Amino acid sequence: MTTTYAIVDIETTGTNPKEDRIFQFGCVFVEEGKIVGRFATNIHPNRSISPQIQHLTHTTNQDVKNAPYFEDVAPTIYELLSGTVFVAHNIHFDYRFLNAELERCGSPALQLKGIDTVELAQILFPTEVSFRLSDLSVSLGLEHDRPHQADSDAEVTASLFIALEQKLAALPLCTLKKLSYLGQTLSMQTGELIQHFYLKAQKKSEQVSPTFIEIEEVALQRKQVVLFDYSLQETPYPKSKQAKGKWLNGQLEYRQSQQSLMNLVYKHYTEEEPPKDLIIESETGSGKTIGYLFPASFLATPTKPLIISTASILLQHQLDQQDIPKLNALVPQPLKAVILKGRNHYLDLEKFNQTLKEPTTVKQVHLFQMMILVWLTETKTGDLDELNLLSMNHPYFEKITHRGIESLREDSPFYEVDFLRFLYAQAAQSNVLIVNHAFLAYESQREAPLLPETPYLLVDEAHHLPEALEKVATKQVNTAQFLHKIQEIVQESFLWEWSKDETLSADMQRNLELYGQLLDQLTESIEELNRSFYEENRFVIDEFILTKAVRESISVPKERMIQKLIQTFEDCVVIQERMTRIFTLNAALFLQDDQAEIERTQRFFQLIAEASHFFQQWFYEWQPAVIHRLSVRPRSKSLCYELIDFEATKVRQTRWYNRAERIVYLGATMTVPGDKKYLARKLGILDAKIKVMPVAFDYRHQGELFILSKAEAESNKMVTTIEAIRSILKNYKQSVLVLFTSHQQLQEVYQALHFEFLQNGREILAQGIGGSRQKLLKKFTQSKSAVLFGADSFWEGLDLPADQLQLLVVTKLPFENPKRPFVAARYHYLKELGQNPFKQETLPKAMIKLRQGFGRLIRSSSDRGMMIILDQRMEQAYYAKKMHQVFPKDLPVTTGNLTDLKRTMVTFFDKEKK
Repeated sequence: MTTTYAIVDIETTGTNPKEDRIFQFGCVFVEEGKIVGRFATNIHPNRSISPQIQHLTHTTNQDVKNAPYFEDVAPTIYELLSGTVFVAHNIHFDYRFLNAELERCGSPALQLKGIDTVELAQILFPTEVSFRLSDLSVSLGLEHDRPHQADSDAEVTASLFIALEQKLAALPLCTLKKLSYLGQTLSMQTGELIQHFYLKAQKKSEQVSPTFIEIEEVALQRKQVVLFDYSLQETPYPKSKQAKGKWLNGQLEYRQSQQSLMNLVYKHYTEEEPPKDLIIESETGSGKTIGYLFPASFLATPTKPLIISTASILLQHQLDQQDIPKLNALVPQPLKAVILKGRNHYLDLEKFNQTLKEPTTVKQVHLFQMMILVWLTETKTGDLDELNLLSMNHPYFEKITHRGIESLREDSPFYEVDFLRFLYAQAAQSNVLIVNHAFLAYESQREAPLLPETPYLLVDEAHHLPEALEKVATKQVNTAQFLHKIQEIVQESFLWEWSKDETLSADMQRNLELYGQLLDQLTESIEELNRSFYEENRFVIDEFILTKAVRESISVPKERMIQKLIQTFEDCVVIQERMTRIFTLNAALFLQDDQAEIERTQRFFQLIAEASHFFQQWFYEWQPAVIHRLSVRPRSKSLCYELIDFEATKVRQTRWYNRAERIVYLGATMTVPGDKKYLARKLGILDAKIKVMPVAFDYRHQGELFILSKAEAESNKMVTTIEAIRSILKNYKQSVLVLFTSHQQLQEVYQALHFEFLQNGREILAQGIGGSRQKLLKKFTQSKSAVLFGADSFWEGLDLPADQLQLLVVTKLPFENPKRPFVAARYHYLKELGQNPFKQETLPKAMIKLRQGFGRLIRSSSDRGMMIILDQRMEQAYYAKKMHQVFPKDLPVTTGNLTDLKRTMVTFFDKEKK
C-alpha cells in the first residue's frame, strides 16, 4: 500500500494556540518520492496580524480580510489529512497548533503518524550550518521564492523531504541498521521512516559500495594518502612584474604593494644571511594572502613545508578552501595544504564505536550518534568542526574526542583507518601546513612536537600572536570544576567496584581505601581554604593579586590550611603512583571494556598531579613576570586560582621558534603610530627587520571619516548613540555594519531599534541574538539593505564582497575593559614594571583595533567606504590627535552634528552614482 505524506505548514498570529490563530494553511502531498497534490488557503484569523508577523510573512490584514474562517475550512483540512503521515519542519509546533484549532472548531483531533524534517535534516545533513528551512533551501538549492508563506514553505519542505528520502536510500545498510535502532527516541514516528528504508535496503542485499569501508558495522568514507606530485623540478621565481604576469595571466588585479610583498617574502626566505625575523605591515585588502602564497609555491616541499599560522580556525579554512585553490589555478607547482588542529578536534573511532555499545536513553546522545554515523560516510578528516555544532561542551564529546596517537591500540580494528594517523600521513605529503596561533603556542607544551623543522614559517594576523601565547601559558584551577571532577570519580569510577574483588591484593585494597580518604580530605581542604579567602576582609572585590609580601603576611591558621592542602595533594600523588604500578602489573586481569575506565582514571590521576604542582607554584614560587591572581565566582562562592606569565609572549623562549629557520610576521596592524617596534617589543624580537608596505589605495577619493561632534552630545550617552544610529539608518538604505565594544550596549541599542525598523521592512541582525557569527554573515551578505550589529570578532577578519559594505559605524572607541580579569592582571604587571598601562597597552591596542575596523571598508581599488565614529573622545580627548594617526594621511575627515552627517553622507555616496 502506498503511503501518502502530507507536508504541512501553517502561519499563525503568534505561538500560543489558546490565544493565537492560523491565517495561512499549506499542504503538499508526496507519494513514492514525488509530489502528487497541493492545497493552500488564506484564513481569516478573526484578529489583527501584528506588524512584525506581517513583515515576516509578507501577508497583510488586507490579504486575509475576505478569506474563510478556520471553522469553514476545518472539515476540509481534516478530510485531506486523514489517512496520511503528517510531515512538518518542527512538527511539534504545526501538529499541536493545528489540532488545537481543529478541536476549537468542533472537529476531532488528528490521530496521525508524524515525521519531523528538522530532526531528519540534522541527522542526514549533519554538516549544515543552519537547519532553518530558508537556510536549508539555499544550501540544498531548493526553490523557495516566498519564505514564511504557508504554501511556499510547504512546497520547499516537500522538496526537502524528498531529498531526505533520497539521502536515506543512498546510505550503507550497516549505517541504516544503526540509525534504525537509535531512531526510536526521535519525535513521533520520525524513526519509523528510517526503519522503513532499512527494511527496503535489507531486501536488496547489495554489496558495500567501493566508496565505503565497513568496520564493525560502522561505514566510513574510504580514504587514501595522496602522494605529493613534483610536477616541476625547479622553476625560477619571477622577480619582475613582466615575469609574474606570465604566471598570473591577468587573472589577478595588479597591485604594486602585493607584487612588492611577493618579492620581500621570497627574498627573506632565500637570502643566505638575512635576519631570522621579518615583520611586514601590509594594509587590509592589499592581497596579503596571495602575496605570500605565490612565492611559497616556488619554495615549499613536503620536506621543507611552509607552515602558516593564522589567528583563528575560520581563517584556516578560508586559506584552505578559497585562497589556495585560487592560487593553484595560476602557479607552476600547486600548493598542497593540510589543516592541523589540536587532537581534541578529531573523532576517535574506537571510542565512538564503544559508545554505540553502551545503552543510554538520552535522546541528545542518540541524535549526536546518528549525526556522526551519517557524517562518517562523508568525511575524510574526522574533524568534528565539520559538524558546525554551536558547542562541544556536552559530556558525550569528552568520551569520543581523540587523545593522541599514543592512546591508540594497535590491535584495534579502527587503528589503520584512524583519522589522526591519516592526518599526519597526509601532512607528510603536503608542502603547506596550516595551523592557528593557539596550536602553534601549544607546541611548547607538547612532549613531542607536531610541527616539523622548516625553513619557512609565516605568522599571519601576527598582532594576535602575543595574546594567544599568553592564554596558552596561563595556568588555572577553578575550584568548582575541580571539586566536580573529584565527585565524579568518587561516584562513578570502577576503582571502588574493583576494590571489592577478592582476588585483589591486600596492598591494592589498602591503597584504594586510603585514596578514597585522601580525596575526601582534599575536597574538605579546598572548601575550607575557599571559605577562608572568601570571607577575608581584603577579598571584598571579585579578585586580588597575591604578591610575595601579601603571601608572607598570611595568618598562621590560614598557613596551616595551605600546608594541609599541599601535603594532601602530595599524598594523593604518591598513592596514584603506587596504583599505576599495580595497574601495569595486573593489566591481564582487565577486560577490553575496562580500558576506557582505566584511561579515564589515569586522566584523573594526571589532573591531580598537575593541580598539586600548580598549587605548589601558586603559594610558594615567585617570578617577576608571573602574576598570582585569585578571583571569585560569586554564585558558587568558588575561587579560580591563576598563574599568568606575561613573558610568555617572547617567542624566543618557545620550542617552535628554533625549529624554524626564517619567520615572517605579517598583518595590517603590525606597528603603532609613534612606536614602530610595538609588536616587536611584545614578541621579544627588537632586532627584527620591520617593513611597512606602501599604501595601496586612493583614500582621498575612496574613503571618508566622519566624527560626531560635542555639540550633539547629551547627558545620556546611550540616547545619543541610539538617535545617531536611527538617523543614519533612515538616511542610508544600503547595508550597514555597526561595531560595538560591549555586548550590553549592543543589546540595548538593538532592543531600542529593531522592532521599529522591522515594521518598516528592514531587519537588524545582532551578534549574540540572531545566531552564530557565520549565520549572521550569511544573512548579511544575502541582503542589500541589512543592518548588522557586531562586537569582538566583527572588528576584523570580515572579507565581504566589494559592493556589500560601504558604511561602517563605530559606537565607541575600542578600548579594552580594564575590569576584565586578564586585562586587570596585565595592567598590574605593567605598573609593577613602572610603566603606564594606558599608554603602553590600552591606547596602542585601541588604535590597532580601530584601524582593523576601518579595514573592513576598502579592500580593492574600486571600493568606496565611509566610517562614522559616534564617540566624542575622538575629537576631544588628549589622545585624539594620536588616534587620528591610525588612518591614512589623505583620508578626508569631517566633524559635525547629525545634520552635518546627513549632508556628508549624501555628498559622499552621490559621488559614487556619478
